[in-house]
This record gives sequence, C-alpha cells and structure tokens, in this order.
Amino acid sequence: MQAIETKYLGATNYKGSRIKATHQGNVESVTVDYNHALNSDENHHEAAKALMRKLNWKGEMHGGATRAGMAWVFVSEDSLMILN
Repeated sequence: MQAIETKYLGATNYKGSRIKATHQGNVESVTVDYNHALNSDENHHEAAKALMRKLNWKGEMHGGATRAGMAWVFVSEDSLMILN
C-alpha cells in the first residue's frame, strides 16, 4: 500500500512558507507554495494531490494528522480498517 506524507516548511529569508509532500522515504517529492487563501488541511491536501499527479497515481486517498504534518493513504477493498 502506498502512502504520502505532507509537512509544513516555514518561511526562510529566501522562500515563503511551503508544504512538502513525499512518499517512501523522500524518494519522490514535490514542494508547493503555501496558499494563504486556504486553511492548513487544504494546503496539505493540495500538496498530496500534486505528488499524486507527478506519480500518475489515481484513486481515493484519505488523510489524517501526524506529529510531523499529515499522512495520506489509499482507500481500497484490501486496506485495513479499524471500527470501534
């Protein structure tokens, strides 16, 4: 199962705030500028979508918060599910 991690990168002296999306230990990544017209979750969503386009991935992914940012996983018939 594939997953995407997104994390916020703060502004520097040379670049504004950004969101970086990676998969499998930073092998593939994209970095998108932070859009202040969107909220934080929406910015992470846009970064994950940009990486999906780069990798030509299709399907439904769901995201949730982590310590470092957000994690996005595919929802499929064979994915594990926890119900309480």
